[in-house]
Amino acid sequence: MPFGLTNAPATFQSLMNEVFKGVLRKFVLVFFDDILVYSPNWPDHLHHLEYVLKTPQHQKLYARLSKCSFGVRQIDYLGHVLSGAGVAMENSKLEAINSWPQPNSIKQLRGFLGLTGYYRRFIKHYASLAGPLTDLLKKNSFKWSELASQAFLQLKQAMTSTPVLALPNFKEPFILETDASGLGIGAVLSQAQHPVAYFSKKLSPRMQKQSTYAREFYAITEALAKFRHYLLGHKFIIRTDQKSLKELLEQTLQTPEQQQWLPKILGYDFTIQYKPGRENVPADALSRSLLIAWSEPISNWLLKVAEETKQDNILKELLHQHAQGAQLDPKYEIKDGLVFRKGKLMIPEYYPLRQQIIHEFHDTKTGGHAGGTKTIARISNQFYWPKMQEDIKTYIRNCSICQQAKIDHVLPAGLLQPLPVPQQIWEDIAMDFITNLPSSHGYATIMVVVDRLSKFGHFIALKAEFNSKTVAEAFINNVAKIHGFPKSIVSDRDRVFISSFWQQLFKAQGTTLAMSSSYHPQSDGQTENLNRTLEMYLRCFVYDNPKSWYPMLAWAQYWYNSSFHHSIAMTPFKAVFGQEAPTVIPYQVHYKDPAALQDTLLNRDQLLQQLKTNLLKAQHYMKSQADKKRREVQLDVGDLALVKLHPYRQQSVALRKHQKLGMRFFRPFKVMQRIGQVAYKLELPEAARIHPVFHISLLKKFQGNEQQPYLPLPLTTTEFGLVIQPQHVLDARIIIRKGVEVQQLLIQWDLADSNEATWEDLLLIQQQYPQFNLEDKVVLKGKDIVTNKKTIDEQKLVVSKGHVEADPGKRRSGRHRRPNVLLRDYHQERKA
Repeated sequence: MPFGLTNAPATFQSLMNEVFKGVLRKFVLVFFDDILVYSPNWPDHLHHLEYVLKTPQHQKLYARLSKCSFGVRQIDYLGHVLSGAGVAMENSKLEAINSWPQPNSIKQLRGFLGLTGYYRRFIKHYASLAGPLTDLLKKNSFKWSELASQAFLQLKQAMTSTPVLALPNFKEPFILETDASGLGIGAVLSQAQHPVAYFSKKLSPRMQKQSTYAREFYAITEALAKFRHYLLGHKFIIRTDQKSLKELLEQTLQTPEQQQWLPKILGYDFTIQYKPGRENVPADALSRSLLIAWSEPISNWLLKVAEETKQDNILKELLHQHAQGAQLDPKYEIKDGLVFRKGKLMIPEYYPLRQQIIHEFHDTKTGGHAGGTKTIARISNQFYWPKMQEDIKTYIRNCSICQQAKIDHVLPAGLLQPLPVPQQIWEDIAMDFITNLPSSHGYATIMVVVDRLSKFGHFIALKAEFNSKTVAEAFINNVAKIHGFPKSIVSDRDRVFISSFWQQLFKAQGTTLAMSSSYHPQSDGQTENLNRTLEMYLRCFVYDNPKSWYPMLAWAQYWYNSSFHHSIAMTPFKAVFGQEAPTVIPYQVHYKDPAALQDTLLNRDQLLQQLKTNLLKAQHYMKSQADKKRREVQLDVGDLALVKLHPYRQQSVALRKHQKLGMRFFRPFKVMQRIGQVAYKLELPEAARIHPVFHISLLKKFQGNEQQPYLPLPLTTTEFGLVIQPQHVLDARIIIRKGVEVQQLLIQWDLADSNEATWEDLLLIQQQYPQFNLEDKVVLKGKDIVTNKKTIDEQKLVVSKGHVEADPGKRRSGRHRRPNVLLRDYHQERKA
């Protein structure tokens, strides 16, 4: 078979083995066409030579005289020098290694390691010496450093001072000394106290965790596999410092490791001897060599630090003093071109480097976006630079993720601003709802209406499914018919109160609707407190049967209105009617003289004046107490502010999925106007359905770069359901519906994927979303919104029974059903 083909070398080697199969390893070694004949004396050598020269001739194979050497005591064979003293490295290879230039590429480095690796059996600790160089072979890691230069020189020196290994004498017994440490295993094969070969290997992380017995057992199996060609078929001795292994072949197999490794040693003829570690020096050193000479490659980042250190004025001076041999301050130390202060690496005055360190210790998974104290502690444990704490705090203060995700552990912003005291009873009222109650006689909601001056309240039961119309009817039937229509109503921003029906109704009556700022129900704190009081009363009487709360509602109203109110220093009933409510069981008989009617009316006016005075005093006291736990914060027009949207039970923002792990604040918006003392109007997107006025406690002044990505505002809801906005038009078509041509658009909705897009009528989109500019929203696949009759005829699709025949894969018009994913998440959150 000609050379050059894939199987040619193996075929030729098989031929040579077949020719000399009777004498291989007796006095002949063959490697392709290199035939080595060795003999103990001259007469035997002549006999061996004659056999070797004649035998190949039978197979038409002949030796060339010019390439032969006869009767020598030392010869070069396969890169080794063989002699009576043993085996050594070939001199030409030593000269090549000694003169090898510093590698400048991975290819050159691989050439050098390939040559030295061929002779690793001569070198103690070869893996440790070559470690820094082999690490450079990793992807994108070739950066020649001072450590690599040291390893390169040490390896060259070790290769040029190799010992002469003894030639194995198969008539003499071998001694295999093994040992294992926490990091590696080692073995030495010797005869007559002269080494034949060395072996060492690093343990895997899993094997490092094994017991000492298991590691020592593993060292024996690996050494036997390495020196199998020497030991198989010959009797030898194994020496180990693990005494329990002495009786290895007589022990019961108890662990999976024993069952796995024991069969690997059964084919050998050996005896195990115990030798303490202090006496087993060669193998013990090899097993621990990985720890002694442990090395790591210098990263690109450290090289960058060393480079910038030379440009820093202060650190450059320290390097210069060190190079001149001057005595440095004891707290400074120079290593590999890097400056250390009290053992901590000094970072030069190079902004990207310092920012990169803070980023790694703050923004990453290990940093966890920790606060200033924890981040400073982590960084200062390893690094140092002047004003480091100030830089870290500034970075964290400007971190957009922290600003949106973290809760401020400070006093709430905004001092208390009490509402003005009303002038007359039932001119100014407040309203709220208590929802999600258990159904009682068909009712599941309580509407709470309270007069802001007298504190007199009405508690009205409503069905679970209430809207602005039913609420208005209940208000007229229970409040307006008794007290008339008020001049103002204070409420939160419940969907009922912001509906157009409710607003138009009270606008016609001349009533002003004063709603709380967005997501700050404390503005309507009066009804919030009354809600808690009413819930407490019902809980005390119906805790054992919660569905029986409705019959107790009338008693709760009587109890509340006839109870002393601290703010007005009297009962609400007396504030309205001028006298205390009659008791259920009369204890005294009261008489009224008609002549005293004028005095009664005068007392009524005095009572009203006293009522206002008491209410002002109560407001002043509450403000002084509340402001102790608040702080005054002001924003300027033009500032950027992050917005917090709390998930209160009466809110117009749709609940977000997995809200507990959601952001606390939404993207920064520009402050347009200051309203009053503690409210601000923000510049929200045009499509936002959220009231733009927010209390200062829901705002946080934004720090940092406005261009970073932020969380968008969530979807909003009304009393009629989820409010979603069209975002993009993905396609256009014409369908026939009941004989009429209808233009449709494929709409992708706000915060929905393109696969949730639905076909909608063009006319419907234009009517419901007049602000949605169609001209700049589509034109995909070369299509446009169709208005031309000729184009309509060309694109006309026939629709039968609600299906598109020409394109059955398209979905039906689905405006009556909302995008599935949005409704599913919304309703799941509402039910939860």
